[in-house]
Amino acid sequence: MARKPTKPAVEPAPRPDKSTPSGPRPSYPPGLVVVLPDGLAVAADEVEVVFAALAAGEPDPEVLTGRLWRLVRRCQECGRHEGAAAYVEKILALAQDPAVRARCFLTMGQLCEQRGDFPAAVAAYSRALALLPRQDLDWYFLNNNLGYSLNQVGRHGEAEAFCRAAIAIDAGRYNAHKNLGLSLQGQGRYVEAARCLLEAARAQPDDLRALGHLEDLLARHEEIARGHPEILKVVQEFCDAVRTSRREPVM
Repeated sequence: MARKPTKPAVEPAPRPDKSTPSGPRPSYPPGLVVVLPDGLAVAADEVEVVFAALAAGEPDPEVLTGRLWRLVRRCQECGRHEGAAAYVEKILALAQDPAVRARCFLTMGQLCEQRGDFPAAVAAYSRALALLPRQDLDWYFLNNNLGYSLNQVGRHGEAEAFCRAAIAIDAGRYNAHKNLGLSLQGQGRYVEAARCLLEAARAQPDDLRALGHLEDLLARHEEIARGHPEILKVVQEFCDAVRTSRREPVM
């Protein structure tokens, strides 16, 4: 008998590999990927998704807060300021300690500054004013940065009080002297402004911004040097000393 032709064997269809996604993987900037406890990778600025997953698995508010601060820094480093600000709001909702709340308002204001939104920075820093002030570094920068941001939006008279409050906390720091000088300059109090800018330049000779502001002020208002030649003399001596130190070879 003739043999019937055999049907070719049909190979079974390959079973899908569950370890790989069926669609294209999303692309995130380096450093922005967060792997959740269930193994899902998401962008750090998917704040609600990340927060829900972390909060569900971490009952300790202090540990959760520490993780959220790390996410603030990660978003900040990647330029995701809105995501960073959203995490700060989550921390604020958990925080009972006034010092932590002050740090939240400081960070919010800094994030606004970084994106050039100075009215929002003023609003963020001002939220701290409801707290009992402290004599520490965060409060120095809350006052200083609020003064700086008020200067940026042309509210020089209001800026003065906050710059002076920062100086009262730490008179040795450069920032508030510079910002006070710019506040006084904006109010037309040029001689006082020159003295403050000179104080700032002395406090931080490696940072030439205050000196640049001072030289510009003296160039625009020659009456300062005419009425107060001692200011011009000190500025010239200081400029010469700075230039000499910058020319010195490193041994």
